[in-house]
Amino acid sequence: MDNDPFALDAMCAMISAVSKDFYVMWGTGSPAVAIEHCHNPHTRPDALVLDMALGKNHGR
Repeated sequence: MDNDPFALDAMCAMISAVSKDFYVMWGTGSPAVAIEHCHNPHTRPDALVLDMALGKNHGR
């Protein structure tokens, strides 16, 4: 989960490239969507990777 779509795409690509055993189930920039996915047993991930500065502008 990342609010920057370019960072999200890069993060998903890097995670998928680490090992054939790793795959990205879904990606989102929305905290509400992430919560929905985490509560759904069909889309619940084993691990959730997210932007720790989600929602912060950092001068951009």
